[in-house]
Amino acid sequence: MNSEWTDWRGKKTPTDRLGTPEWSTGFLTRWGMTSAGLAAPGAKRIEELRALRRIMRSVLQSGRRPTRSELAWLDARLARSPQRWVIGVSGSQLSPGIVPARPGWPAVIAALILSFGQLLSEADRSRIKKCANPDCSYLFFDVSTNHSRRWCFSNLCGNLTHVREFRNRSN
Repeated sequence: MNSEWTDWRGKKTPTDRLGTPEWSTGFLTRWGMTSAGLAAPGAKRIEELRALRRIMRSVLQSGRRPTRSELAWLDARLARSPQRWVIGVSGSQLSPGIVPARPGWPAVIAALILSFGQLLSEADRSRIKKCANPDCSYLFFDVSTNHSRRWCFSNLCGNLTHVREFRNRSN
């Protein structure tokens, strides 16, 4: 959802990182998706990823359920990625899971959609927030005890906002 980066200092126009191979590789690696042999997404996949990002951001920012047409779009992408069930081993724990039958961008998109669906069904959606810095576009999950977190990163956006508020009061 945060693949479109807005300079939190308010100096630049948004940057869409979906088209950069370095970002794609870093994303796949960070979230444990196999990136070996998976080329950067082509133009068609980038548009599909942008559409998915628009749906996810719209639903989460507004606090609404996905519309029927959005659900149909998501379900169509899930249908394109055949999955198979496996029993995984992590230490002494066994856990059932789903893995793609064929690796590739359809499998990555399916994993993103399933993660989004899990977030919608299991998370306290009031904890999903947009950063209070008007120049920042990040969405984040508020893990604070009293649901009071306002910024994606307090050392960046929070500090910048406090400095701006202090300067406005001083003038």
